[in-house]
Amino acid sequence: IGSTAGLDFVNPANFMTPLIEIHSDINPFKDDKVRFFAKMLQFSPLAQVKSIPAYEMLIRANSRGDLEEKDTVVEASSGNTSYGLSVISRLMGINKIEAYVSH
Repeated sequence: IGSTAGLDFVNPANFMTPLIEIHSDINPFKDDKVRFFAKMLQFSPLAQVKSIPAYEMLIRANSRGDLEEKDTVVEASSGNTSYGLSVISRLMGINKIEAYVSH
């Protein structure tokens, strides 16, 4: 609730994603008692793992005083990091985002 609700929602510290165990039928190391788990990050608020470093980059830059609403966030990536940066930038009041995607 309030002006930080959007940022609070995408803050990695505030969401819990399911952790599931990979079934033993497809575990080649089950006889050695090794267990595999997968974190289901598609259930995170922005549905992908790249939003976590994007959030951290922007929050740290903002806390250092390196970001202002008049700034432009520029990113060259394959897509997911740009997506996370653009959504989080907008939540922080930065309206200019340039993404250079390879395809």
